[in-house]
Amino acid sequence: MFCSNCGQQIPDTTKFCPHCGHPSDKPTGQATVPTTQPYPPQPYPSQPYPPQPYPPAPAKKKKGWIVALIIGCVLLSALIIAVILGGGSCSVTTARLTEPAMASKIDPDTMEPVIKTDEFKSDTPVIYATALLKNAPEDTKITATWIYLEDDTEIASVDVLSTETSQAVSFSLSRPDNGFPAGQYKVELAIDGELVETLRFTVEAAAVVLKPQLTEAAIASEIDPNTQKALTKTDRFLPDTPMIYATALLSDAPEDTMVTATWTYTEDGTKIASVDVLSTKASQYISFSLSRPDNGFPVGQYQVELAIDGKRAETLRFVVEEPEVVLTPKLTETAMASEIDPSTKKALVLTDRFQTDTPVIYATALLIDAPENTKVTATWTYTADNTKIASVDVLSTQVSQYISFSLSRPDNGFPVGGYQVDLAINGELSETLRFSVEAPVVVLTPQLSEGAMASEINPDTLVAVTTTDRFAPDIAVIYATAILTDAPVGTRITATWIYVTESYTIGSVDLFSDETSQAIMFYMNRPEEGFPTGQYKVELAIDGQLAITLDFTVES
Repeated sequence: MFCSNCGQQIPDTTKFCPHCGHPSDKPTGQATVPTTQPYPPQPYPSQPYPPQPYPPAPAKKKKGWIVALIIGCVLLSALIIAVILGGGSCSVTTARLTEPAMASKIDPDTMEPVIKTDEFKSDTPVIYATALLKNAPEDTKITATWIYLEDDTEIASVDVLSTETSQAVSFSLSRPDNGFPAGQYKVELAIDGELVETLRFTVEAAAVVLKPQLTEAAIASEIDPNTQKALTKTDRFLPDTPMIYATALLSDAPEDTMVTATWTYTEDGTKIASVDVLSTKASQYISFSLSRPDNGFPVGQYQVELAIDGKRAETLRFVVEEPEVVLTPKLTETAMASEIDPSTKKALVLTDRFQTDTPVIYATALLIDAPENTKVTATWTYTADNTKIASVDVLSTQVSQYISFSLSRPDNGFPVGGYQVDLAINGELSETLRFSVEAPVVVLTPQLSEGAMASEINPDTLVAVTTTDRFAPDIAVIYATAILTDAPVGTRITATWIYVTESYTIGSVDLFSDETSQAIMFYMNRPEEGFPTGQYKVELAIDGQLAITLDFTVES
């Protein structure tokens, strides 16, 4: 063999290199099963090791005790003769194993067990079999055979040669990739091929260590009250939202795992609330809720930190926004008009009665709460025969504005009759305006003509027969006549008699017309002493306005 330190060839039996003094590489008392998988991994728990074919053990023949005694004597005699004739000696080994033990840990320097045990978990890294070898000649062979008793599979068999008379020896079995199969095991320890000790141990399935975790974490506006699972997931809310939920699926959780939700208003770092929930199942949905304050949720950013037994697991974020203003357009101040403000479109002269010669008829309204491009439609209909005259659309440009629609006079004027304008918003009828067109009203200006004083009239027509402006004091009646024309019914005609010579008003008389054109007559009867001589006049007035003055004279 060669020294591993200086490389010089040294005797196989030496313990130290005679050249450099380095310990030789001759095997020590430790034997370790290679850390690589010592046997093929098998599915647990069925047949963890491949079954090994074993030849059937030879049947034991029953012999009588006499036969056994004879054979023993023969063998003993042969041994004594061989020793005497050969001049040799017979050597029987004195090596023995003491303090055999199974261990989960050993001292790497002394190879002695530190933690003795015969019960191991399937995930134990290394299982040790140890013993103290005493009175051992050099190169005594100690063999450890590992056996899985559940199906009598031999896992491994390892030899080690002694280097000292007394030394600790250890054998190790490393954990397979899938762990040690659960069950009963044994380790047979043999000295020079002779079984001297059997160690037994048990491997138990490793305890399942649950590591709780949160999945499906979400913010929601609605949850299933039975399962606590989120139904309506969202991260955007309005200030008047009744309840905001934080939900998650807790899995692999030991009983009483504590999940904590800490709600924070991140706009100013305000901690709103912190709530704990203890688990009751290994897997369950959990939920936390935040109720709307009296004045609603403040607008801004929020977060919810979810922690498992005090360690943060998830962070959920959401936002509360100002409610979107939903405009519902409507029409107010609807009216028909004969005149509008050309700048604002607001009605100036409101009326629902028009003449056939009206230049333009307007339909106006105030449109409010209108999104841009709200469509307002005006449909004009002549209701006398249900004729649709026109339909016009206007698109809004402001949230609030006056709008107007116009109908221009036809060449022959508007037909007399009833009309209507239907105002619709985005196709939905909103208002209906009605108006009428009438024939133009003849405005009469009453006037008096053919005014005359008379001494005689036609009693049927009231027209003067004998006109004169000179009368005798003894005349029976003096008449004042005229023709009234263009007079509305009920026009008032007033005759005021005045004695001019003495500036004296004799009397005043009213007469009301009952026709547009008619003859009218006023008279004054002779006093008992006769009419005083002198100058007179009669003032004829229409509705209080002087129209004609008739002068006359009474003379002797």
